[in-house]
Amino acid sequence: MNTEHPCSRSEFAASGALYEFVLRSSRHGASGPVDGRLPVSFLVEPSYWQRSDGQDRRIAGTAIEFWQRLYLQYALNLYCAACRQIALAVDGSEEALRAADRHTRMLLDDCVGEARSLRGWSDRTGGWRYGDARSSLESCDGSAFFFGAICDRFHLIDPHTGASCFPPELGGARLSWNFFDPFLGENSWAALIGPLQVAHLKARGTALQPQCDEIRLARSLVPACLAMQSPVGGVYARPAASGHSQERLISNETNLTLYAGLTMLRQVMPDVPEFRGQLAEVDALRQGLRGYFRHYLGGSVAGELRFHACGAFLDGVFRPGKMANGQPAPFAADVHTWGMSILGVDEIDGLHGRGSCFRLWESVKRHTGFYPEGGPAAPLAGIGFSAGAGGEPVHDICSPEWTFGAINMCRILAAEYDAPGPNHDAGLAARLREDERSMLEGVATFEVSPDPDSRSRAFLYVNRIADTGFGWQALPVPSLCATAWAMMIQRGFNPFHLGGGSVSTGHGIP
Repeated sequence: MNTEHPCSRSEFAASGALYEFVLRSSRHGASGPVDGRLPVSFLVEPSYWQRSDGQDRRIAGTAIEFWQRLYLQYALNLYCAACRQIALAVDGSEEALRAADRHTRMLLDDCVGEARSLRGWSDRTGGWRYGDARSSLESCDGSAFFFGAICDRFHLIDPHTGASCFPPELGGARLSWNFFDPFLGENSWAALIGPLQVAHLKARGTALQPQCDEIRLARSLVPACLAMQSPVGGVYARPAASGHSQERLISNETNLTLYAGLTMLRQVMPDVPEFRGQLAEVDALRQGLRGYFRHYLGGSVAGELRFHACGAFLDGVFRPGKMANGQPAPFAADVHTWGMSILGVDEIDGLHGRGSCFRLWESVKRHTGFYPEGGPAAPLAGIGFSAGAGGEPVHDICSPEWTFGAINMCRILAAEYDAPGPNHDAGLAARLREDERSMLEGVATFEVSPDPDSRSRAFLYVNRIADTGFGWQALPVPSLCATAWAMMIQRGFNPFHLGGGSVSTGHGIP
């Protein structure tokens, strides 16, 4: 599906300007041909770090201040990379497809630049162990989670001070890449959703070859996911490093995207004898995830239906809506928008009652809707991340990336409510399309020129410095994933359904 969506045609810059940013995004100061550079998740001009409001004053003088700058300067988050892959494949030009293919080959090669391994192997640094059985997944076996973010350099330079070491008051250690967390969420995108969408788009309707790079990469994730599957069907968020026990936390956003990716893999894996064993494993994972969602994803919180952000085993008992420390999980906008995009109206309304998808969306707007012109009575201009620390609504934060996910959800739900059947409701479909239109108009204000020497255009990650509620802070800088999402929205491409289309992931798929 490679045509512009009628609701977005006039809202954003010409798609070529967004494409230039997505294709050529690399850190400031990088040298060598673009083809040989590792993309980065954020493009931060050096002058940004000179601003007094560039970082949160609460972290000034701490190690976190340095780590934040290093991550934004050097990191390629593998979720962002997968969004880039999909956007490039939707563009479909020879140059774009070459770049998408390079990323798949890099992951299969398990190295880039000075990084000699990109996965959390049991027989490499970290000594990672998988699941309750503490399974050992060694490099010779070919299956392990990728680290969530990667970098092609080990020793780093602070983009603000130019220093190569922490200051003496922070210990004076050499600045080096230190982000080695193999999270499930990035893996679902990096090994499944991104490459499988690329493969499908490249095939142009023909059958995929069983040994193509994209299917090889996707299949390599399945054993690790099986090792990490919990007794309730959900898959744990990350394996345990050497000397640590398995954290029995299940992130619902990452399990939803895993379900989407496994559904795509099931669609493209041909029914040939050598695949039958793994097809059964994929089916078992999907069945376990479906059972988990039906029992534990949704629940009543403060008198309203919500999707829980996560759940955890506490004293051996699974507690939906709880974090690993036993505290209540925060409200998570993306669990709702992505969850409804993936599970769809028939599944959710069939389980929770007619109109439940729309009620869940209304909850997202109450907690995180962005209303710059004053209160929820004004037109919806986007969404943020979460409610406040005390559960209070937050209406002054907008994340373009999360807003594009909400726009995609509105399109899917509107199409499914418009469809004939027991959940048909043209009125709800019309209201969802109104929200889609107002968010398209609102998010367009966060499109910027990321580099005065370039013709490219990009979207900021967030409108202002914001605590997301999930242990990390967002900064208002040009974002690879937000801009890639903008390209997908502009072309009407839904990344959660193989080949795009305004239907949920499993629509019509057993």
